[in-house]
Amino acid sequence: MKKKVVVVFFVVALLLFLGQVSFAQEAGKLGIGARVSYVNYSGDDFINTHDERVNVDFDEVAMYGLNVTYFFHKYFSTELSVDYAKGDVWVSGTFNGVATNQIDGEFTQIPVLLTGRLHIPVNNIVSPYVGAGVGYYFNDYDPKEAADKCTADDSFGFHVNAGVEFFLAENYAVNLDLKYVWNDVDFPDPGEPTVELSMDVFVAGIGFKYYF
Repeated sequence: MKKKVVVVFFVVALLLFLGQVSFAQEAGKLGIGARVSYVNYSGDDFINTHDERVNVDFDEVAMYGLNVTYFFHKYFSTELSVDYAKGDVWVSGTFNGVATNQIDGEFTQIPVLLTGRLHIPVNNIVSPYVGAGVGYYFNDYDPKEAADKCTADDSFGFHVNAGVEFFLAENYAVNLDLKYVWNDVDFPDPGEPTVELSMDVFVAGIGFKYYF
């Protein structure tokens, strides 16, 4: 699935590259936008108090968000984004001799990301970029069982990204964006050791921006 998303991303980027209208990025441009993304968490595992390996996986989900972009220079911009994603958490393993694979709860994440982007303009309307940034993640875990008191702490992370902005007009742009995020989340549970899971994530998004 991830490979298909990457292929679609670059095919669309190539089609956008073929545009012939001329609109340029300028220093001082401020843009506001919305984006929808495909999210694929890496999953992780840990050893529980019974010395059993617990595999934890997350649904591939859609993420929705808003963002603000400011061009300090035609070659450099920053983006502040806030997104929202929610999906089921699956737990699998062999517990007390019984193979198990079931939904354990629902995980919600609200990433607040700050990204610096270096633009490499191909022409006056197509602006590929690479970037990196940091983020704070508001996390929430809702266990399936009422007796389960496990929660999720908020966390910090960092990311790299690549993408392209295609200006349809002087003030309108389509944005295609890929990110890879490194993020570890603690899941405290009263009476149990806190579990730290690697929640690295691949994100592919498409959005629309209006520039002032």
